[in-house]
Amino acid sequence: MAEEKLKEALKDPESADLRNVRVPGGASYACGEVNSRNGFGGMTGYKRFIAGAGSGMPTAIEGENIEVSEFQYAWLRLC
Repeated sequence: MAEEKLKEALKDPESADLRNVRVPGGASYACGEVNSRNGFGGMTGYKRFIAGAGSGMPTAIEGENIEVSEFQYAWLRLC
């Protein structure tokens, strides 16, 4: 479910390559890294993400839809 939410936030969901995905302590979200194509067709490089799984939690992708400092704070607290 979290993977689906993550892919909804990507420009090219079919190109998504995930790694280091985990669900911390039975949480309703997943943390990991994603590499996918950007709007120019190039790969973004692996970026960390936090994706909710139907919990009403938004998907955050490091440096894309959230400031890097805010993402780092959330990553340290949640992942």
